[in-house]
Amino acid sequence: MRSTSAARGVMWAFASASLSAAFILPWKLASELGEPHVLVLIMLIGAGLLNLALLRVPEAGRVRLNRTSVGLAFGLALLTLAGNLASAEAISRISGPMLSVLQRAEVIVVALMAWALIGERVDRRFWAGAAVALFGFWLVRGSDIDRVTSDGLLYGLASAVCFSTMAVLTRKYITEVDPSSLNALRVWVSVPLWFLVYGAPPALESLSLELVAYAGLAGMLGPGLSRLFLMMSARHVPARITSLVTLAAPVLTLVLSWALLDSWPTERELWGGSVMLVGIGLPVVVALRSSAATR
Repeated sequence: MRSTSAARGVMWAFASASLSAAFILPWKLASELGEPHVLVLIMLIGAGLLNLALLRVPEAGRVRLNRTSVGLAFGLALLTLAGNLASAEAISRISGPMLSVLQRAEVIVVALMAWALIGERVDRRFWAGAAVALFGFWLVRGSDIDRVTSDGLLYGLASAVCFSTMAVLTRKYITEVDPSSLNALRVWVSVPLWFLVYGAPPALESLSLELVAYAGLAGMLGPGLSRLFLMMSARHVPARITSLVTLAAPVLTLVLSWALLDSWPTERELWGGSVMLVGIGLPVVVALRSSAATR
């Protein structure tokens, strides 16, 4: 049963990575049409509407709101707002691929935080796999390094720290909460927090249809489904494994670019993507074998 559970966790994490890859495109397009804080509000509303729709599905609708889930939702909401505001500020200053590079620091931060806060020890195989995967990531995105501004760098890393903290807290309390209802509450708590920070909402006439569509779609793909799938993954595998699997997002972005935009990856990107998959695969295979051995 444990090996099956671990495999399920890896599959949820991979699904999250796929949606994270798709998220970057509408998020970057939206960033060219409006102010960062306005994008975040629209994104949160889009994610919230999607999560409410998912709660109506019978299997996902077992709402379980206890003291732990309410407290966790408020904590995650604060981190959601801070992380997405930092992400919006970063992507208005640097490229989408470069923001993806900076946010991949999450794999290191999550591993260290999970070790310190919830006792999930990190072995040498994980560090070796992470190092290989990050090297592959550099091969894919290294050409964007010279486009980083200092404030864009800080905002990008700040968003990574916020999202890393969310991953560890979710892993710590996931057995006590229902992921679907927790994610819905997290997103909707973030909306009034936005109003506390920014006051009145933007005038409707100032919002273009394209802005609302792109930001809303980004919200459904990112904080809507991708974060929900991360919560589902946290039920089955350690936080560091979930985070490592999500490193596949840049590789999946290359696939999406080829499939949707007919943009064939360069030789460097193909080599980098292959190296990343090897680095991701090594610790994941070890984790799955360990789970099978302890059945």
